[in-house]
Amino acid sequence: MRDLPILLDVLGLLGLGALGAATLTTVSTARRDRRAARRDWLDKALAAFYVPVYTKLELGYQWNEQLRRERAERGSEPADADGVEVRVERKLVLANVELRAEVRKTVEANLHYVESPELRAAALTYLRDVHVDEWRQEVSGIVDALASDRGIILMPVEQPQRETLHQLVKAEFERLGAEFRTLSEQ
Repeated sequence: MRDLPILLDVLGLLGLGALGAATLTTVSTARRDRRAARRDWLDKALAAFYVPVYTKLELGYQWNEQLRRERAERGSEPADADGVEVRVERKLVLANVELRAEVRKTVEANLHYVESPELRAAALTYLRDVHVDEWRQEVSGIVDALASDRGIILMPVEQPQRETLHQLVKAEFERLGAEFRTLSEQ
């Protein structure tokens, strides 16, 4: 009977050790589960919103920049109204109209993946502007005119700037991509 208090002390210490181990395991598992959930969410956000929106905005920017350079190289030399240059410019404008519509659809469908209030505000402004542009195009008939090789295309002489949405999506894309890679390596 004399050994009973010692036995109870040993059992108590073993119980505390088991409780500590269980607590540590629970905390570790919860942290791992949170990282896995964040990684899965980032994977979906990057695939559904950031990659397609950034890629399309960058493609449109580069198309416009190339067209601006080609026009600058051509200088004041007038382009033949039925020439290849004018047809390519019309196709580019039509492609940009379609690209903006695709970006609009992607942003509208996946805005819930945007965490940044600044990016969300820029996305909403972009959506507003694209809708108004689409209404103007519809009312003016410019898309139909360009598709049937009519209409005049005016291009700015100076280098275009990336839109606010474009800049913010790029920054978030890079930040979230780095976070995703870090979580994937753990």
